[in-house]
Amino acid sequence: MFEGQDIQKIYVVVEIPFLLRLEDTEDGETSPYTVKIDGYNVEMNFNKVAKGTNSVNMAVQSHSDRLGRVSSTSCRAEFDSEYISGVLDDVQGSPIASDPVLAAGSGKFSTDHQPKKLATDTVRAINKCLRSYREITEEYWLRDLFVEELLHFVVWGVDSSDRVYRSSRTMTPSPMTGFGSTISNDEDQKFRKKISSDQDTNIFLELEFNVRNEIDIGQHDIAAINSYRIFELWVKNATEEIMIAMGKSQNEIDDKLKDSNGEYASLMNIIKNILKDDPDVEYDFSAKTEFETWDSTTNEYRNEIIHEGTSISRTKAKIAHENTGAALKAFYSDFSSELSGTKCDIVGYLGDLSYIPDKSP
Repeated sequence: MFEGQDIQKIYVVVEIPFLLRLEDTEDGETSPYTVKIDGYNVEMNFNKVAKGTNSVNMAVQSHSDRLGRVSSTSCRAEFDSEYISGVLDDVQGSPIASDPVLAAGSGKFSTDHQPKKLATDTVRAINKCLRSYREITEEYWLRDLFVEELLHFVVWGVDSSDRVYRSSRTMTPSPMTGFGSTISNDEDQKFRKKISSDQDTNIFLELEFNVRNEIDIGQHDIAAINSYRIFELWVKNATEEIMIAMGKSQNEIDDKLKDSNGEYASLMNIIKNILKDDPDVEYDFSAKTEFETWDSTTNEYRNEIIHEGTSISRTKAKIAHENTGAALKAFYSDFSSELSGTKCDIVGYLGDLSYIPDKSP
């Protein structure tokens, strides 16, 4: 990018789907906002953008406008020569940003990693602004963005003679499917049957797909908490289904699993006492290697997040979810006849992250 030019400044211009009620700084009359990223200063400029219909332009804000249809903000990130020499010049050929970026108008993918690095650091700077702005204004609907949401961005370079160079880029999201590709006939029939019945979607699959999405977009803490939720909810439901299969009445099951208010016993009480001590079940799940692994990872990460206020990495979020799936598969394999055909009979889906990229967008 801008090869052979003595570039001293780089500007990245993007539009985000939120209205930030900040002073417009692109006119040069108001000083830009300085954001610190990895020890480097990034100068951020913001300009409010009014959207509207064919007949009216609306210079307004709506907290329910999560997609920037009513209003948005144009953001310009300025990277100086210190960043260019200290960071950007080392990126070329590095695996730090290996996803291809399409140079607009060329129809060809570029192997130049610098645009992706610039886009990534621009989003990091924007997200730092969004978090701070949300904290100060209490505009709770703001959220972090991820790089692929930019889709299109423009990079401007200014050399030592103040000559300006422009490069328009398009991010390539995850693998794309053409409009002509549809779900299979079998999937279509299942879809029609599902929506035409009173049957709701499977709660375990809802949580499973939520976790996959959360890991994919970098919400690692929420992913680990929901992995724990899947484990707890599945174990409690599976325990009840096993007792039903063994001929226990609902009153007997409630007496064992619930208190006088109808609340379930704690997860660990069910695993370490109720399942093990019931004469018809006598199952010590806590002795299984898969449970011990889950307990030392998923359960531990969840406690760190909730009780200690720490955050976990993408790697830990994936480990937490994969170990949840492995533990539940081990449980299921010991009671497959009792659980076959129940809503718990979906462990083959749980903890499967084979479709999730190795890194966040």
